[in-house]
Amino acid sequence: MAAPATGTIKPTMLSCYRCHGTYHNGQGKIAEGVDCLLCHPKTFELTPPDHTMRFIKGTHGKRAGKDPAYCAMCHQSTFCVGCHRGEKTSPNAPGKPVIPANHRKAQWRSKHGGIFLDGKGACGSCHTDASCKRCHKTVMPHPVGWIKNHHPEPGITIEDCYVCHIDRNKCQNCHHKTVRQAELIASNCTPCHAEMNQKPATGIKHKGYAEHAVHFDVAKKKGKPYRCFECHVDFGTSQAARQVELQQGHDLRLCYQCHGALDPFNKLIAPYKGAALCRRCHSDLGV
Repeated sequence: MAAPATGTIKPTMLSCYRCHGTYHNGQGKIAEGVDCLLCHPKTFELTPPDHTMRFIKGTHGKRAGKDPAYCAMCHQSTFCVGCHRGEKTSPNAPGKPVIPANHRKAQWRSKHGGIFLDGKGACGSCHTDASCKRCHKTVMPHPVGWIKNHHPEPGITIEDCYVCHIDRNKCQNCHHKTVRQAELIASNCTPCHAEMNQKPATGIKHKGYAEHAVHFDVAKKKGKPYRCFECHVDFGTSQAARQVELQQGHDLRLCYQCHGALDPFNKLIAPYKGAALCRRCHSDLGV
């Protein structure tokens, strides 16, 4: 603390921490000492006056998210992590896991990755690399050059990718670009989508796979299999369309362009018109 002729200059604690306890890249600490008693006398009340019980039990999260450097002057991440996990890191700790309200929302699972990558929020206050790996088996965030060879590692399913990649527009356009002219037959689909091997195809739980797999054997009646471009003008859907798709059933407008329709010679193009198509899978309809 300095005392020039113009009066006493009182630096903020944050200005002290810019040097004290901070590590210079490869050169060790810039300035030693982070002990509070180096500056404050023993009789000094170290708990800030704004740390009321209301602040401790609720509103401190907003301050931590807005200004994490303020909290880091006194609290290490282990203190925060321990408290939120239900450990008694302080007398005021609730003793049970604390989960932020936005983490309980259904969309949080798909959105939190983008928030982390954008540097928003204060994920590091509670989460360590180990906590991320409990859900993400794939290396996160992805290292440089990942896109060139981003096949899931052995033992990791493609579902791990879907935790973040809800809008798969880019995935579809790239992965299916080479098969646009391909025939819709099992040998072209099942190497990547093993679930489509299931028999009967109407029992496949993934509705997108089921819709495709039921058409594998149309060549027996049609004379030749379908090709992808015959139905898909373009691959991929917008994120908004994807969200709607997850909440509703099949878009039967596409299905009924063939099922129950007649060709120019008044011949049925595909069987199962009307509700008969739905009952192929939903056998309990009308019961």
